[in-house]
Order: sequence, then C-alpha cells, then structure tokens
Amino acid sequence: MATDERWVFGHALNVENPQVGTFERNTLYSKLTLVSGTPLQHNWVLAAVPGPNVTEGWRVARVMVRVATTGQAGFFDKVGVRDGERLVHSFEDLNIGPQPSWVTLFFDLPESAVIKFGLGVSIHVASLPTALGPHEFRFVSVGATYVQ
Repeated sequence: MATDERWVFGHALNVENPQVGTFERNTLYSKLTLVSGTPLQHNWVLAAVPGPNVTEGWRVARVMVRVATTGQAGFFDKVGVRDGERLVHSFEDLNIGPQPSWVTLFFDLPESAVIKFGLGVSIHVASLPTALGPHEFRFVSVGATYVQ
C-alpha cells in the first residue's frame, strides 16, 4: 500500500470566530489564547490540508496536529475531518489537556475516505471557566496521511 503524507504550516490556519480569544500568526506557528472565566471560552481552529491527485484513488486515513498548549485547563474536545462541506468523521468527547512541549497528535479514521473537494481539519479548543490564567494553543502544523 502506498502512502503520502501532507502538511500545512501553522501560520496558514484560521479560527472560526475571531471575536473569541486572541488569534495571532507568528513565523513558526499560529497561536490562539483563551481566557478563563464565565462563560466557557471556546473556538474552532481550521486548517485546509493539501492532498494528492483525487483521480488517482488516494484516500485519507489519518489526520495529525502538531501543537503545544500552556495554561492549567485548556483542552481539545473535538477534531472534525471534512471533504468540502461534507463531514467525513468527527472525533468526539476528547479530553486532551495541556501539552507544554511540542507533541504530534494522531487521529486515525475508522475507515479511509475519498476526498474530492478539499480536506478540512477543524480542532475545537476550550478553556474551563473555573481555571485561572490564559490558555495558549500553539499550532505549528496540521497534516494528513493518504493511502492508495
């Protein structure tokens, strides 16, 4: 089985709601800072990941997120995988807490999927309302593994 891994650099990311938190693009990464308090602050970080030629039968099998988080209670609770506007798979009820060093998180799809209209990866991040201090989510890259 042939594999092809593609990545997009962190400064190419966006957020769904620019009014929630502070979003910055740096040379190395994109950073979303959420503050604790009531109500719960949360936002989606969005990435468009390039793919191989769709006419050659490539399918996405895994998405990856390279991230570091600081703060006491910032976390990821969902990762969505889309083909254009169509939801391919949603990883729900995640509880991935602070990761002060760079880590690569792997999300294997239960079944590989054909991507026809562009691979989108959405990462839902939140900050607990009772936690103190800001919570920074630094994204250096988002990627995908394709199989043929």
